[in-house]
Amino acid sequence: MGVLRQIISRARIPVVLFFDKLMRRNLPRIVVLVVNNACNFRCKYCFGSYHRRSAAGDFTTEELKAIIDDLDNNGTLYATVHGGETLLREDIGEIVRYMKERGWCVNLITNGTLLPQKIEEIRLVDGLCISLDGREENNDRNRGQGSYRKAMRAIEVAKEQGMPLRVQSTLTRHTAGDIRYMAELAEERGFHLEFSILFPSTPAMEELSLSDAAIRDAIREIIAVKREGFPVFISDESLTLALRWPVSFRTPTLTKDQVPAGVRPIPCGYTRHKFTIDADGRAFPCFPLMDSFDALNVKEVGVKRAFEHVVRDTRCVLCPFLTQNDWSFMMTLSPSFLLNQVRLHLKEVFHKL
Repeated sequence: MGVLRQIISRARIPVVLFFDKLMRRNLPRIVVLVVNNACNFRCKYCFGSYHRRSAAGDFTTEELKAIIDDLDNNGTLYATVHGGETLLREDIGEIVRYMKERGWCVNLITNGTLLPQKIEEIRLVDGLCISLDGREENNDRNRGQGSYRKAMRAIEVAKEQGMPLRVQSTLTRHTAGDIRYMAELAEERGFHLEFSILFPSTPAMEELSLSDAAIRDAIREIIAVKREGFPVFISDESLTLALRWPVSFRTPTLTKDQVPAGVRPIPCGYTRHKFTIDADGRAFPCFPLMDSFDALNVKEVGVKRAFEHVVRDTRCVLCPFLTQNDWSFMMTLSPSFLLNQVRLHLKEVFHKL
């Protein structure tokens, strides 16, 4: 895709959100669309336990296209294509093209194992995100033997092909000590780096999660490497919010009644413009709430009603999840935040760190 088209595709999102704010309208501008259940990894911390799900329940091509059309008719501009492992879909190139024909900005998430074979099929995406958690021995304890080398090969291929690339690192008991390693790797290999912190929500996650003190130490380390100039994509605002989380991280979402006195939640974008559709069609705000939210199914009620249900029935008003809060800060249209995001996105488009 040409540089100018990429810039326009990204830039129009905050412009549209500005007019949505002026007109006080809530529309599903941004969707996380989980396109399949199938996964070839068995990560213990997987939020959706996709490695235990059956690919027999995956969307057909026509079902996915119908959902994309429904989203487009309701104003969607940006999609994160999620899985399972997205590249296991034989029609993934067709799905990406279908989204791009509607003028969407498309980001695709993958573990990278199939990227060398599938790179031509997904070349149209505006952004590619590969999962890699830390140095080889620690990453593989999180994600499975051999996963580090496969991800590194995928990073190499993406860079060779000139694709805008981010790497997502999940910090667990095994990888929290690898923040600087990942920052140095990002600078060396030329990609932007995002972090997510594993907060315990299932027994399997409990085994890998960090103590409150260790989480705060990890956040301070991310802030430190970012201030040193390493290419960390997480905003200062989201890092500060997480560092100042007012209760134990064992309670990673708070409703209005649970927020301590004196703490002011930021407006959550997931109750105004962004939501998630799982591979079974269930629509909920975000992955941390996927098991607790009483979701409607877009295959049964359509996008409009499912999204309105998310807007109306979401009770969570505050969380410490880094990438989720980056979206929420962006949707507040803070001038200083937006200027910083413009700088980061331009660097990503032009492959500069």
